[in-house]
Amino acid sequence: MSESALLSNAQDFWNSGNDDIAKKRYNPAIASLYKSLSCLCDIVIYRKIRILPSDHTDRFNLLKVHNILLYKIASNLFTLYVKSYDFRLTKEQVQQMKKGVIDVAKIASIEGFK
Repeated sequence: MSESALLSNAQDFWNSGNDDIAKKRYNPAIASLYKSLSCLCDIVIYRKIRILPSDHTDRFNLLKVHNILLYKIASNLFTLYVKSYDFRLTKEQVQQMKKGVIDVAKIASIEGFK
């Protein structure tokens, strides 16, 4: 997978999350936004070491070594993402996830996530 493919995926998940927010479907919004965040983190990892993580654990391990700030953001929001499977989440929680995506995009110097 190329960086441009990861960016396209990140943008698709971002757009899907925002569509779900507009329709007040907060759990699917959280899931899509976290997938966007994951793609953005993968771009940062790929730029630095030319490796793509194989799963969440691999992503966290690589971020912990290569970008501790992104690791903290992604790992903290992962808990919220997992909660979306079993609990009804709120608009405030979605905004927290959205802010995380925006923060990661800024750190990665990637535009289009506001």
